[in-house]
Amino acid sequence: MSRATALDGEGVVSTVWGLDAPHTVEELGEAMLALQHLIRWSNHATLNAPRTVLPDAENVATVTRRLGDALGGLPQLLDQLAGRCDGMAEDPALRAAQWNGPDDPRRAASSAAAELRAVSAVAGALRERIQRAASAMTTIYLDDEDGR
Repeated sequence: MSRATALDGEGVVSTVWGLDAPHTVEELGEAMLALQHLIRWSNHATLNAPRTVLPDAENVATVTRRLGDALGGLPQLLDQLAGRCDGMAEDPALRAAQWNGPDDPRRAASSAAAELRAVSAVAGALRERIQRAASAMTTIYLDDEDGR
């Protein structure tokens, strides 16, 4: 089933969330949930009808490049989350959330920051590899009409 109107990803985000502050914790949470659903949607789209959704190498290259572009902002987000964890680790009001929580909540926050920074470093390399894959797909094509 096709949509009656063309989708504009940037327009959808601007309409629903907007880029200008102020932002809320609820909006950020919903944006992350939307990201989760977009990835799930993409998994379904490429699983059930890959030849229909991705009929040729150029389409694969475009989707792959856009995925790489999306991941380009991931290191910044992860570093900013790590920075917030660092800030919490320095806050004397930090406490364990449960009675059996960590003995040292500050160490837990610092550990979370370190993990986020480690993922940030890997995310940059992940984006580069995805972009190389997209570039490789731009150098080939299928020499038939139905994309097999």
